[in-house]
Amino acid sequence: MAAIADSTLVTITINDREIQVPKGELIVESVKRLGLEIPIFCYHPRMKPVGMCRMCLVEVGFKGPDGSVRKMPKPQAGCTLPASDGMVVYTDTEMVHRDRKG
Repeated sequence: MAAIADSTLVTITINDREIQVPKGELIVESVKRLGLEIPIFCYHPRMKPVGMCRMCLVEVGFKGPDGSVRKMPKPQAGCTLPASDGMVVYTDTEMVHRDRKG
């Protein structure tokens, strides 16, 4: 079963587009809200996400006090990553494409 989102809205940025989504919503679902697609294989909204196939990898960061984005060192599985306020997500970077290939 997919993670149940909180009724509180949070603001995240996906590929430089700001969007409000329910807190805890999985990033794969937030990406769909913008009409974007990321590849998925093992994810289904009615099943518990496991992130095994690694096809839905995204780069994730958070804005620092100076406004610059501090990215996590490795891409994260979008099917297991809950949205949190201030999150910055990139779905179409060199690192993401490279790591999706393995």
